[in-house]
Amino acid sequence: MVTSIMLSIPFGATSTYAQIAAEVARRTGRKQMSAQAVGGAVGRNPIVLIVPCHRVVATNGSLRGYAGGVNRKEWLLEMEGVNVSGLLTPPAADDGGETRE
Repeated sequence: MVTSIMLSIPFGATSTYAQIAAEVARRTGRKQMSAQAVGGAVGRNPIVLIVPCHRVVATNGSLRGYAGGVNRKEWLLEMEGVNVSGLLTPPAADDGGETRE
């Protein structure tokens, strides 16, 4: 189900793990769904060239969670015309991440 939701994210748009979790919950009649569970499903996407998992970002705008690397995720989003200036790099061990300028 997560895969079908990712396939529905339009070219040049993004969605969050939490938004996808809410949609999974709605479709399955559950009260809620874990965004972390969605992250696990997104991370197991075996066909990244077809299922656009790079379009999924954290609620806080973080670019974390892409098997091809954050730089490639950012590049793909930029190629689709997504404004990545407000998105965050994943936090390093000693900082809180940085906003793109």
